[in-house]
Amino acid sequence: MSLNIAVCINYVDYSTSSLELKRKKKRQDVAIEVLADLKRNEPDGINIGLLSLNFSDDKVDLPDEFRVLKKLKRDSKKEIGNNRRLPYLKEIYDISSMVYCDYFGFMNSDILLKGDFFKLFESKADVYILYRTDIEEVSRESFDIDCFRVLSHDHAGNDAFFFRRQWWIDNKKHFPDDLILGETEWDTVYRELSVRLTKNHHISRDLFHVYHDAKWNLTSPGAKQNIKIWNNVKKRIGWPT
Repeated sequence: MSLNIAVCINYVDYSTSSLELKRKKKRQDVAIEVLADLKRNEPDGINIGLLSLNFSDDKVDLPDEFRVLKKLKRDSKKEIGNNRRLPYLKEIYDISSMVYCDYFGFMNSDILLKGDFFKLFESKADVYILYRTDIEEVSRESFDIDCFRVLSHDHAGNDAFFFRRQWWIDNKKHFPDDLILGETEWDTVYRELSVRLTKNHHISRDLFHVYHDAKWNLTSPGAKQNIKIWNNVKKRIGWPT
């Protein structure tokens, strides 16, 4: 019996007005090409659904292998005056969970997946908590044939969480409503809650990501909100244990 797995991203319409944004666009484009190839060449026993969740007025340019759901409503820039228009994690996961699937997950749009990634789901965990390996810049072709150099296995954050659909539906009430994607600590909250809510969780470093400098802003309204939520969660779960 086939497993149905939905892979969700939030496509970003990068302007090409600066060198930095051109580089971000290139990294995203390669990752999307890799995903589209995986969809076209699905492993035996796996049905892959590719989704992008966006706001209604977002400009989205994706291959036909992707389904675009312009269903995001909550805008952190409007709600709390955040300095960037960023969506909320809970809304992303709730919308994703409405798609027919056995497992679904959200990951950053510049994350690269190898073809054997989907073997993870044979373990039938409730939650998959995934870290990344940073690599040098690649093309779709060089990534496919493993022609790239690994730069680091040490990145501490999580770039993707996948859930068994029914488990999420049963347990989503435990996850905060107001965590903002792209701000600090969202992944910390999801990781620490997940490992406490189910012993049937899987943790591994099965994602790939082209290394680039990243500067976390800890003073933006979104960052402050996420930090406040994490501090409240720590008290609730008694972290650290």
